[in-house]
Amino acid sequence: MSQGARALLRRPAFTAVALLTIAIGVAANAAVFTVVDALLLAPLPFGPRSERVVLLHATHSSQGGRPRESRLSYADLQDVRGSSRLLEDVAGYFRRPLTVGVDGEVERVEGAVVTPNLFKLIGAAPQLGHTFDEEGGPGVERAVIV
Repeated sequence: MSQGARALLRRPAFTAVALLTIAIGVAANAAVFTVVDALLLAPLPFGPRSERVVLLHATHSSQGGRPRESRLSYADLQDVRGSSRLLEDVAGYFRRPLTVGVDGEVERVEGAVVTPNLFKLIGAAPQLGHTFDEEGGPGVERAVIV
């Protein structure tokens, strides 16, 4: 038996604390890696286009001089779409809580307002029905996709 093993056997409380510390460290490392892998490393669920989808933000100066991120407006999205030679297409979505009423029952649901080309851009097709008219924009008749 090695000298290290004999020293650990002589102090069982220290050995238990050391093993517990190592076990907690390994478990925490595995948990953090699982979250990082799911959020940052795994491809987005957009099929073969996943590696080509990027998220754009606007950055503005705040009072403290630190930059602050915000959403792009519809006009900003159209400007980027029209002027970018680097991006194949630009689509937008804005998360928004919605109120849905069916047969007198009203419920708050998490929804999004999206540009008409979003589904085509990410390669998503509805299981039933159709998506928006690609020629849409501000002022067109509103439609809902569930």
